[in-house]
Amino acid sequence: INLFNCVKLGFTATPKYSKDKHVSNLLKNEIHWMSIIEAVEKRLISRFKSYIAYTDIDLSSVQVKNKERYDEHQLEIAINKKSRNQSAVELYKNQFEGHLAVAYCGGVDHATDVAKEFNSAGVSAEVISGYTTDDEKDAILKRFKDGKTKVLCNARILIEGFDEPKATVCLN
Repeated sequence: INLFNCVKLGFTATPKYSKDKHVSNLLKNEIHWMSIIEAVEKRLISRFKSYIAYTDIDLSSVQVKNKERYDEHQLEIAINKKSRNQSAVELYKNQFEGHLAVAYCGGVDHATDVAKEFNSAGVSAEVISGYTTDDEKDAILKRFKDGKTKVLCNARILIEGFDEPKATVCLN
């Protein structure tokens, strides 16, 4: 089989991932493109609302690697501030109390600190990360699905492909 003469199909939700990473670099002909709004209208993805919460966190000292991505370790240190973590809890309690939420954190330390803030405020939260064993991950996800855990503080494990229909809030 000559792989260079095969039909190649690509699907993505992020055709322009960054300044230099585009699907068009891999596939020459675009067959179909759909906006997020069109996908919502066609009921291919759920309706959503976005809230932007501004904080006083300064990222100017965080190095950017390859002109695309923040240094993950430096970014985690910069964003893992008690006042910012408490603001996330306050936003959740004011806007989304009782809903299941996934908090996408900058790393395990950040996820741990965010979970502590949620638990201190009376909102059940757990940390899930790449260090979580498969058995514990299954137990955490079951408690989340059952509503016993309201907030999953995620450190780089629940990414593309994670789907829990009962989760209605994403804290990024």
